[in-house]
Amino acid sequence: MSKIFTQNSNLSSFILLKSLISYLVSVLYFLSPICLFAWQSKVGTTGANFIKINAAARQSGMANAFVAVADDVNTVQYNPAGLAELNNHELTATHITYLAGLKYEYVGYLLPLTKSRIGFSGASLHAKMDETDVQCISLGEIVLNNTVYTLSIARKFKTRFSWGVNLKGIGSKIGRYSGWAFASDIGGLYNPPVKNLTLGFAVQNIGTSMKLIDQKDPLPVNFKIGMAKKLPETKLLLSVEANKSNDSPLRWNMGTEFIPIKLIALRGGYKIGYDLDTYTVGIGFRFKPKGLDEFQIDYAYNPMGDVGNTHRFTLISRF
Repeated sequence: MSKIFTQNSNLSSFILLKSLISYLVSVLYFLSPICLFAWQSKVGTTGANFIKINAAARQSGMANAFVAVADDVNTVQYNPAGLAELNNHELTATHITYLAGLKYEYVGYLLPLTKSRIGFSGASLHAKMDETDVQCISLGEIVLNNTVYTLSIARKFKTRFSWGVNLKGIGSKIGRYSGWAFASDIGGLYNPPVKNLTLGFAVQNIGTSMKLIDQKDPLPVNFKIGMAKKLPETKLLLSVEANKSNDSPLRWNMGTEFIPIKLIALRGGYKIGYDLDTYTVGIGFRFKPKGLDEFQIDYAYNPMGDVGNTHRFTLISRF
């Protein structure tokens, strides 16, 4: 009898998830022409595009389909509302071996207060390269350094809804030239009266333009909406989301996480509408040595065709 009940429960969860995905597709189908009409003149004209980089390895391994999952400190880059659901201090650091010799570093910290959650984070994309004149004569070394500093605030509203806000300072420096921009993100997370289901949305990078030298460009504003469903019987987490930016067409991210045993997590994802990357894979280890804090180590591999591949490593400590 219990076996039949479990099978029926799995079937019901699958039917529910399929229905919700259909609903999300319908919503985005009607929204996308409106967004395209409003934003079509801005395609390819945004600045500070390094802020599009999603740092964390766990999320990257799931194709960044995380707006409705939002359950660790790195949700700051995906949906700040998720911080309201966390109860421990969390410290995180990420290193990315990026393309064309670029290096990306990210650190973040979550401070849980009585009713609110406060987050602090910083990211840097940097490299050194040779500068040449029009005759290809070397003029010496030039330093490229892009930074983002973020203050996050999140809080639960009653029992089913959480909200969060990011306030960001964005700096860009190329040699002796530099510029700054300021932006904010806003996100929401809703737990409907359906077991293990969450819905999430976020609007990112609403702010000033980035001015560098004589060029002034708007930031890449992004709207995302998605859903996630946990299937405890199969130890699976499924997530799907849609993204629409002011400099790109509608895109889809789909990700999954499988935890065969408590120590190990296996991840995979697929992206639709992106120029270079399509699939992603990752693995994570979560453990708590006796007498020490809990640690989580994640790795993600992101192939990007002829451009190259990226490798992400993330560490999280909970205490």
